Order: sequence, then structure tokens, then C-alpha cells
Amino acid sequence: MKYFSVIFMLAVSTMVSFAVLPGNSQATVEVRAERTVPLAGVSKAITLSPDGRMVFVLTEDGQVHIYESTGGLRGMVKVGADSTDIAVSPDGSRLYVTEGSRKTLKVLELDYVVQLKTSHAPFKGPEDAPVVIVVFGDFQCPYCAKLNPLLRQVLEKYPHQVKLIYKFLPLTSIHKFSMQSAIAALAAARQGKFWLYHDGLLAVYRELSEKKLLEIGEQCGLDMEQFDRDRKDPRLVNLVREDIGEAGDNNIRSVPSVFINGRQLRSRSLKSFDQAISAELHRLGLGN
Repeated sequence: MKYFSVIFMLAVSTMVSFAVLPGNSQATVEVRAERTVPLAGVSKAITLSPDGRMVFVLTEDGQVHIYESTGGLRGMVKVGADSTDIAVSPDGSRLYVTEGSRKTLKVLELDYVVQLKTSHAPFKGPEDAPVVIVVFGDFQCPYCAKLNPLLRQVLEKYPHQVKLIYKFLPLTSIHKFSMQSAIAALAAARQGKFWLYHDGLLAVYRELSEKKLLEIGEQCGLDMEQFDRDRKDPRLVNLVREDIGEAGDNNIRSVPSVFINGRQLRSRSLKSFDQAISAELHRLGLGN
């Protein structure tokens, strides 16, 4: 098997000169190879996702290797040895492949499945439910607040088939109390009241402050002395950071991000949830 390398990014090192300005003016660009990634085949074409996070490489044996911008292999798609070129849709959900001798264009829908850690995350619904919805959220996010009643509808509609899991992705650069809110929610979880506190936070997401965190705790009937102690426990901070790290590893950068059995749900409506849940139940042999 032959291995070839493709350079994903160029930054600063080797000197190269070329003319870019009128007359005799010249500019100098400093370049260095940031990383190289071995490829299991000869590359025929390469393209980037519009957001720059994914690199698609078409090889001569008719496969498209999909890499994260960091170099990790995300997956491979068999497209056929007659394939000559590739392109990606603006939202990254479709792959366009041209075929030479057939003079055709194939449109392939891409469905990424991620393996998320859920063993210690807060959840509601049956523990062994066949369909698992994972939500990465931020308690100061207006879209997370808007999603919450929809999630309640989904759980009411599928009481035996769906489990909801919450993961933390506080956007601390724009939301001042998002980290403190996440830690407070985990402290409430130690008293068995995560979801009650979760709903309380999202109900007043515009008004979150230290005072509000305490008020919500009192409204939830928490033991406030224990709540105060638990909020200072560094293990809770570490749990939130683990979720943040996992989100980064999977290129999850916005909230809310919703996954159904590892497949990202891009359209958030009751109809979209119904379709995705029905598809999973059918795939598992549990549909009608």
C-alpha cells in the first residue's frame, strides 16, 4: 500500500518571493508546512468544506477520505474508480462527484455519526432507550431556551423510546455566567434536581447572575448549604471541561447542537425530530 501526504495548512518559515504589486514592487511570503498527513492511496482531487473544518480527498481507487482540519480521519466514502472530481455543499451535508466515462454527476448525502461519552451525563427518560438524544447547550443561549419546550414535547411523544442527555458547552467568551450556571446545574444534580434547575436557568436565561443562581436553587428546594459547598467542588468544573473538550474533538462549536444516536440533527422542529427518531427505530428494527 502506498502512502502519500497532503499539506493542509501553510504558515511561516521558508522564504518565497513573488511580484504582487504594480511596477517593480515585490512582496515576501514566509511559509512553513504545519503538518502532513499520510494518505492510503494516490490523490486525484481535494476540496475543503465551506467552514474549513473538513478536508475531502478523492483517491485513485475511488474513495473519498474525509479528514478534520487537525488531520484526524473522520471517515471514508466509496464513490467508484471512475470518479474524477469532488465538491461539497455549503452546509457540508452533500458530496458532489463527477464520473468521467459515464459523464454523470452523483450527489451523495453525508451522514456523520459521532461516538459521544454519555455515561456520567445528566439524562431523563428510560436508561436503556433505543434512541438517545444528546444536546450540547449553554444556559445563556436564547436558542437553547427556545429548544427546551420542543424537547419536552419529544419526550412526551416518545416516553419509552427516547432518552435525553445534556452536555455542557458554555460559550464563555460571550456569555458571562454560562460556566457558573453549568457548575450550579451539576451541583443541583447532586441533590437529584438537575432538570428542575436546568429548566429554571433557561426560563430566565437573559437575567442570569449570581443572585439568580441562588434564587433558582431556593425555588427548586435545594439544601442551599450543600449547594454552596458543591459549587466549589473542582470535580464539577472538570466535568464541564470534559464536555467542552469532547465538543472540540468533534468539531462541535455552536449551541444548541443536537445528536440523535450520534447523527447531528441540523433542522430543529418537531417534524425533524419525528423523522430522525422514526429512522433510528426503523434502522434498529423497532419501527412499524
